[in-house]
Amino acid sequence: SRAGVRIVVGHGHGPSTNVFQEMKEEAEEKYGLCIMTAWTYADDERLKYQNDHAGANETSIVMAVRPELVDFGQVKEDESNLIGIAGRHPVRESSEAFGNEILEYTMKTLISGIEKEYKTIKEMEDYKQTLYNDELLNILPDGVIIFDTNGEVIQLNQQAFAELHVHPSVNDMLPFPTNRLFKLLNKKEDILSTILEKIRQGENTYSLPEHTFMQEQVDYTQFPIRGEFATIRDRTNLNKILFFFRNITVELTQEYILNTALQRTRIYPWYYDISRSEFTLDDRYFEHLGIPAGENNTLTMEEYVNMIHPDDRQPMADAFVVQLSGNTTFDKTVPFRLRRGDGTWEWFEGQSTYIANISGHPYRLVGICLSIQEYKDIENTLIEARKKAEESDRLKMAFLANMSHEIRTPLNAIVGFSDLLVETEELAERQEYIKIVRENNELLLQLISDILDLSKIEAGTFEFTNGDVDVNLLCEDIVRSMGMKAKEEVELVFDDHLPVCHVISDRNRIHQVISNFVNNAMKFTSEGSIHVGYKLKDGELEFYVEDTGIGIEKEQLPHIFERFVKLNSFVHGTGLGLSICQSIVEQLGGRIGVDSEKGKGSRFWFTIPGVIVTEEMNCAR
Repeated sequence: SRAGVRIVVGHGHGPSTNVFQEMKEEAEEKYGLCIMTAWTYADDERLKYQNDHAGANETSIVMAVRPELVDFGQVKEDESNLIGIAGRHPVRESSEAFGNEILEYTMKTLISGIEKEYKTIKEMEDYKQTLYNDELLNILPDGVIIFDTNGEVIQLNQQAFAELHVHPSVNDMLPFPTNRLFKLLNKKEDILSTILEKIRQGENTYSLPEHTFMQEQVDYTQFPIRGEFATIRDRTNLNKILFFFRNITVELTQEYILNTALQRTRIYPWYYDISRSEFTLDDRYFEHLGIPAGENNTLTMEEYVNMIHPDDRQPMADAFVVQLSGNTTFDKTVPFRLRRGDGTWEWFEGQSTYIANISGHPYRLVGICLSIQEYKDIENTLIEARKKAEESDRLKMAFLANMSHEIRTPLNAIVGFSDLLVETEELAERQEYIKIVRENNELLLQLISDILDLSKIEAGTFEFTNGDVDVNLLCEDIVRSMGMKAKEEVELVFDDHLPVCHVISDRNRIHQVISNFVNNAMKFTSEGSIHVGYKLKDGELEFYVEDTGIGIEKEQLPHIFERFVKLNSFVHGTGLGLSICQSIVEQLGGRIGVDSEKGKGSRFWFTIPGVIVTEEMNCAR
């Protein structure tokens, strides 16, 4: 007996042979079964057995049963305990030797059948071990395809069915040729067969290269994927190949949208590792600031704090303290300035939150930085514009308040001295009165002209008429007419010039600008000289009026061309002349400026494009 099992061996002609016994023991040991013999005809009912496999025509029976059985009664009661059976019908002659031969032959038949069954069962068990449970595979978000060693598909999960547009009924037709389900394309070539061959040659894993596409063979749709091959090996022998893949169409779309949004809005993501006290930032952040990136795009806390403007460090520290406490989230934005690589400061706006561990303590801060320098620049521009508008309103009010005085003064002079002219008979006195009336007349005319020009500029109706302008003739006329008004102590000079010079522009407007420059120079030059001239400079014609007057303070130079600005309130004028000159020059396509030093005089200049170069002029040059 073995393992408490009673083994009955024998036949009607005597005990079994040693050969039979050895075969029996070897089979029991190899397959973990129990071998019994029985007879279809036996006086002892305990040894008598008949069924469909061993009928009345067969006398010698060998059967394999479960090892825990004790006798044939259990087999008779439940034939599921029977694992294998073989029977042999003897010939007519009967002897002990012949009986042993029959028994040995029957044993060989049984063992042969068990070996076939065992091989089939083992193959099925091995196969089942290599296949995953469908429910387990179906919960995976990635597609899973399992190949046999020949490269044929033997199993797919639900996600793979969906991506390949095939019905789950394909499972009933497995194994299935791969090329009827999908292709793996990289640079327009199918790389699947190459990958499988590398795996057969010994590679355990294989990651798909970038820009790999899967083409399903139902609608021939192509989509980008990321994936990896893995192997199942029986010791050193390849058993099965697993392929995990993910359709990354949505990922690439979202990545493109996110990157586009980040680049166009100048948003830079970052995170702070609390345990290492280290910031990891977007590589574009370093490029934008013009600073070298640390290892793996990192900065220490100390390095980052040193970049923050000293006035902004405390608000930043307060926000970090709240986040690191883990009690609440600091959801407000924090504006701050960072020092760029060129030493300038740039405004940013930061917002962050924390990621907590299982105990609720933060272990990482994540956030974004938005460059708001452009908005700050606009804000500063608007603030300056508001200040200028307020100042302009103030000056306008002052202008209107002064207009009554500015207009009344020449009017009173004209009316008063006109009356005196009637009553005065002395010639010298009459000429002096006429001179006063003429000067106030011109002053009043200039006041009205400036107001009208300002109105046209505001309305955008300032008119220009371009034509051929003889520059020498223009300057000579201005010097001649304005020279009559100059003080005896002041000399008005037209500087050395080219024999011939012409421009295509508006003569009247150029005359207006130069006359305004000369008129201002005469107001603030009590002695010395006023020079009018021009010169070629960088393809443009530069006019200038230079005087030896009182000059302009450096602080006043940036405001000299603004409206309603008067550097000396005791001098007649509206404060509009230079502002009007600037508008004229800019609309003519030129530039305007002033160079001056207090006590040493001033040089006003403007440029006009469109110089006509002639042979005579070239010779002069």
